[in-house]
Amino acid sequence: MDSQIIPRKLKIARFLQWMIAICYILIGLLHTDVHFRELASEPYALALSKIQGLELMGLEADIWKLWQGFSLMMGGCFVIIGLLNVSALLNSKGGPLPISFLVIILAVLTLGTIAGVYYFGAFQSYGGIFGMALQTVAIVLTIASRNG
Repeated sequence: MDSQIIPRKLKIARFLQWMIAICYILIGLLHTDVHFRELASEPYALALSKIQGLELMGLEADIWKLWQGFSLMMGGCFVIIGLLNVSALLNSKGGPLPISFLVIILAVLTLGTIAGVYYFGAFQSYGGIFGMALQTVAIVLTIASRNG
């Protein structure tokens, strides 16, 4: 699509998508950095090693390993979601992104917000709410640009 004929609404939607993609990558990298600098430290290992008796699929689970695996995968998955978003933006050549892709990202942000409310805390919730707002605006503008 020629940049001269791309509707203004679609340009704003794509800008918001770039913001979301970059935020995912930054949050994932920051989380991974904190994981290796602080979360994988001796005090956490000692505290979690005190928890015994948790079974997972009939086997005794090591809480420390579960927590480390979850933490590392979260950081990595955020980077991957951001890179997938960048790939979609680069491959769409200025045109609108598929609504299904945008809805998937909205679903991920919604789940992140719910996890923040019930499990992780306010900062994750605020980030998820901000991301959901940006993604919702991007979806609305994308649909509006298709309708004229």
